[in-house]
Amino acid sequence: MTYQQDSFQPALRVNTITFCSCVLCRTELEQIPTKREIVMMWAKDAAAGFGLVMFMAASFLAAHGAQGILHLL
Repeated sequence: MTYQQDSFQPALRVNTITFCSCVLCRTELEQIPTKREIVMMWAKDAAAGFGLVMFMAASFLAAHGAQGILHLL
């Protein structure tokens, strides 16, 4: 089975400029939301990691409890 492949090739243009800098080039007032967003991102990641650990622990305890109940039967 073969699929039809389009031979679309856009015109290549090399007149684009990319600016890349590790230094924030905005004023300190404009950087405040960015810092706040970074803090919130880390907080959400930490909360997600904690939730994952709690889920794994609860699953382990539930499996251990189910095994104990089946052992009694």
